[in-house]
Amino acid sequence: MKKIIFLVTLLVSFIGVKAQNIGDSSISDHNGFSLEFTVIDVVDAKCEVTCKSEPSVPTALSIPATASINGVTFNVAKITLYAFQKCINLTSIDIPQSVTVIEEGTFDDCINLTNVNLPDNISKISFRTFNNCSSLTDIEIPESVVYIDSYAFCGCSSITNIELPESIYHIGQEAFNLCTNLTSINIPNNLSLLSAAIFSNCKSLEHIEIPNTITTIHYHAFSYCSSLKKVEIPNSVDTINNYTFQYCTSLRSVILPDSVKYIAFQVFEECTSMKALICYTKDVPHTEENTFYNCNSDMIIYVPEESVESYRNAVPWNNYTIASLMDAPKNLESAVIDETSIELQWDFCGADSYNIYQGNELVANIEDTSYTVEGLISDTEYCFTVSAVRKGVETRISDEVCVKTLGIEAIETSYNKAGMDETIILCRSN
Repeated sequence: MKKIIFLVTLLVSFIGVKAQNIGDSSISDHNGFSLEFTVIDVVDAKCEVTCKSEPSVPTALSIPATASINGVTFNVAKITLYAFQKCINLTSIDIPQSVTVIEEGTFDDCINLTNVNLPDNISKISFRTFNNCSSLTDIEIPESVVYIDSYAFCGCSSITNIELPESIYHIGQEAFNLCTNLTSINIPNNLSLLSAAIFSNCKSLEHIEIPNTITTIHYHAFSYCSSLKKVEIPNSVDTINNYTFQYCTSLRSVILPDSVKYIAFQVFEECTSMKALICYTKDVPHTEENTFYNCNSDMIIYVPEESVESYRNAVPWNNYTIASLMDAPKNLESAVIDETSIELQWDFCGADSYNIYQGNELVANIEDTSYTVEGLISDTEYCFTVSAVRKGVETRISDEVCVKTLGIEAIETSYNKAGMDETIILCRSN
């Protein structure tokens, strides 16, 4: 008898859920926002949400994790196409962990949206999701995201910093176009290409590190990045497409690897501040005639010594001074002085000065080939690199050296400076 009652109860429960139909919906008020919840999956009790109307004053919203539709509870799993488009009074939104899909254009033109809390379960930021959210300043992209579609953050002109998780393998065209106040963004190591105009018009971006997983840079990738000062193309890139650095008017130096085989139309157009182009390609890349259109006429192009004459005879390279490039400083060594100081020394001849880097941070610019780093923390590992500068042109950085300061227990250990290589490098003036 108990078994029969249990089966009947289970059947009634099952029929109760199955009685709901896909497409059934209910509308309820949430802090002035009229939200419609629609059944999308009866078996797993899932629904989607869209906004039917918004309040008349600036208001924050927390989307509920569940919704009651005809007396049955459903989990809110999806935000529909353009659900909150042009909700000009939406100022902040908290999306529940139950949501796994945010469809395209969800917050398109929400011009007063300043803050978004994304759930940890989404894998994609869809087409135009935050397009023209011009007040958005704070967003954290979860590690679950692997795909950012085109125009996802286009026109988010108030964002200053974005940390992209390494899980991302694709970013679509113009994803960050017109993020005019963006000063810092990383490029994930899973990316293999930089899509068209991906960072175009990021006028406050001063530095970008391109990983060596990138093989192709598409057109307009960094065009109109008017604060960008220096770029190093990784050795994985063989093609630089049209207009890549067009109107990067603050760009002073560019390093091209020996992997580059083709430089397209107007790549460096109007790069009027560019003083140096360092090109490690021994064979002159196929280069369009207007690649350097209206660049600084005083620009010096540094190429391998054995290739100087080839570049001097090639168009459009022959419009500029061609000089032999410098190698990076060699034999960088370190020695511990005490618990807070480390001494560095290296080999190089002919530089005007040297830049000392700890990670990506410039520590000092000096004229000698040795330097004492002070004010460090005891029993801590530090890593350094060095580059040389001559006539305003910086070489590639040296190999990295890492060293650990003395711990408290070793403070009384005397430092024998004579243990450091004292080789003197004699330079001959040319």
